[in-house]
Amino acid sequence: MIYTNSDYLVDQLTQNQTQFVFTIPGKLIDPLFESVVNSSQIQPIIANHELGAGFMADGYARAAQNRGVCLCIGAPGASNLLTAAITARLDRSSVLFIVGSISVAQEGFGAFQDGGMQGTRDYELFQRAVDYAAKVTQPERFDEYLKQALTATAFELRCPAFLSIPLDVQQAVYSPKKPMAESNPALPILPKPSDINWTNLCQFLNHNQNILLLVGQLASTQEAQWLLALAEKFCLPVAIVASAKGIMPEHHPLCLGTFGFSGNQRATHALARDDIDAIVLIGVNLSEPDCLGWTPQNYLEERLFLINQNPLQRFTLSCERQLLISNYSAFLQNFFELDHQQLAGLWHSKPLRQQWLQSLQAVAWNPNLGSEGFDLAIPLEPLLNTLNQQLPDDTLLCVDAGVARRVAGYAWRCKIPFSFFSAHSTAPMGWAIAAGVGVQLAHPEKTVLVVTGDGSMRMHGFEIATAARYQLPIIYVVCNNQAYGSVYARYAPQSAASQHTKLPPINWVQLAQSLGVAGTKVSTLPALKLAIEQALSRRQPFVIEAITPIIQPLYP
Repeated sequence: MIYTNSDYLVDQLTQNQTQFVFTIPGKLIDPLFESVVNSSQIQPIIANHELGAGFMADGYARAAQNRGVCLCIGAPGASNLLTAAITARLDRSSVLFIVGSISVAQEGFGAFQDGGMQGTRDYELFQRAVDYAAKVTQPERFDEYLKQALTATAFELRCPAFLSIPLDVQQAVYSPKKPMAESNPALPILPKPSDINWTNLCQFLNHNQNILLLVGQLASTQEAQWLLALAEKFCLPVAIVASAKGIMPEHHPLCLGTFGFSGNQRATHALARDDIDAIVLIGVNLSEPDCLGWTPQNYLEERLFLINQNPLQRFTLSCERQLLISNYSAFLQNFFELDHQQLAGLWHSKPLRQQWLQSLQAVAWNPNLGSEGFDLAIPLEPLLNTLNQQLPDDTLLCVDAGVARRVAGYAWRCKIPFSFFSAHSTAPMGWAIAAGVGVQLAHPEKTVLVVTGDGSMRMHGFEIATAARYQLPIIYVVCNNQAYGSVYARYAPQSAASQHTKLPPINWVQLAQSLGVAGTKVSTLPALKLAIEQALSRRQPFVIEAITPIIQPLYP
């Protein structure tokens, strides 16, 4: 039996614990697709759109804390994947994007779906989009490039990668030759713990009392466990930026909640206090969404100590001796294991910090915005509160772009770590609809809730058919206000621009039913509670169309 490069790729994916490949079949990947289908260890998941497949792989990577794999044709398929690739890079998600292309000898001669320089330039586009991109033009070097792509997408690096494989390379007999590493694309580098300047950090902590941790960008269970252990050991209150929401149980007494975009009241008030002596920023890049309305200039910069894993990141801090570059997991563990003598001041100030924590906790998590005046629609905050209360504690929430994402940031309280998923950096509409499929496949034993809007449904709503195809019990809540709500809210209600943000009605329950998914429509909280019970009892995909007001009561 002939053993091809396509067979070898599937064997390598299997050895790297790949269980699913998110794909759409096409001529340019026929050999690869056939090898995937013939595997007894890998299940192909057929999406409805290449971008949906990319989002599914992204959702899987985040939830499984393992590599997600997406396989599509090049040319139009590759260009459709670009948003997923960019989203994965900016949100640090380990996704391997594999595309097939025409045979090497056909490039540049007007062949159909040419992804080369005379066509769609797939490789050149993805060089800009991801951290590692390669095009295999020599069959004997396939092994070399594949292993580099797998290394780049190892979860420890949290980088997406792209591999373009022409048809003749896919079909070629596997026969590797000696690597030529000097001509290969550069791999991302993970900083080492030796970069840490412990002396400066210990002095900083020992000379301050009211210390707060502002955390972002942690992505593994191990990192979350070390963070919690560290906070508990020294009684360090923790605020979390929106991109990291869910890394810590939000009912924990040391968790202040989300700060920045979609931040809650307690965390927002805590960062505005005058009695903060020091803030340790771990993995916070000081971007607009993470710090919305707050900059280091709000404080004397000597109060800040910045810890970040990306040595190329630019910051507004001018004092580099307070800039610490580290691997987060190693940093948190080493920090936790520092002896009593090295952190004598931090230990001594712990009782006073416990008193300070009580004053932070005295601020309500959120103000009660109420739901009066909404008889035929459910505002998003009570809708999310009801879902949060009625669904199991280990529910995994995927939330889409728009007003729902903003409200979920402060209204939904995560009860277990890594239970909140959102494409924070780019907020592509419809991401959660597709990503929820990957999240459910990563955790088949848990309830997965997707909260999306009617605008997002118009873009990727057909991916609920993928959930139906594989009988994934995802609960989809479609918040229907018949508008692009966040855009509408920025215009005067009767302006010409606001009228163009309104959307014609679609019956989302009927659409779901036409795709093989049961559903119901609700406009009151009692009806929502009954719908949740119905969805939980079915263990099949279920759509709840929730009528929501076009204008929402929002905090802040």
